Amino acid sequence: MMLLMTAGICSAQTDEDTSSPPTAIAGKTQFQPIEIQTFGWGRHATNGFYYNGLPLQNLQQYEAVIDPIGDAQASQLIRTSGSEDTLGMVTLVGGILLDTAGWTDFCIEMVNMDSNPGAGGINKGFDLGPSIAMICAGSVGILVGAVVTSDAANDRYNAVNRYNYVVQQDKSVSFMLMPNTNQPGLAFTQRF
Repeated sequence: MMLLMTAGICSAQTDEDTSSPPTAIAGKTQFQPIEIQTFGWGRHATNGFYYNGLPLQNLQQYEAVIDPIGDAQASQLIRTSGSEDTLGMVTLVGGILLDTAGWTDFCIEMVNMDSNPGAGGINKGFDLGPSIAMICAGSVGILVGAVVTSDAANDRYNAVNRYNYVVQQDKSVSFMLMPNTNQPGLAFTQRF
């Protein structure tokens, strides 16, 4: 019953001129969805985000597109991704530098192993403790940095999805054209 009433209301006509297309509500901005393109395959796939055909490449560009819709969740996700990106990259680069220093110290100790004779010509040995500590700390830094950077990418993806959801929910309902009247409305269809 409710469906039939809806169909009748939708088919109702007014005295307005319907020859011109409807215009946007004054003061209401028309937002475009952000296009998501996936590059690569499987676990090595990455996402690219494009707004009006242009790539979004930094936090300011994402904020300029996402913040105007006024959705707190999308804005918070994009800000979180920015801070996680910074933290992840600092940790990742620090881990790489520490790991490199550790391996460099290890190689220097190995090369100088026989050139440091102790008292009586006996090799006094070498100290690998600092090298191993730097290598382990650097490896942990690389791992933590990669995880945090990946989390930032997930938050960015979720912010874009939230933005697209809000933008698409704002679109008005469209009806199909009825065959007899060439007016928009609802119709029942059956496939045989």
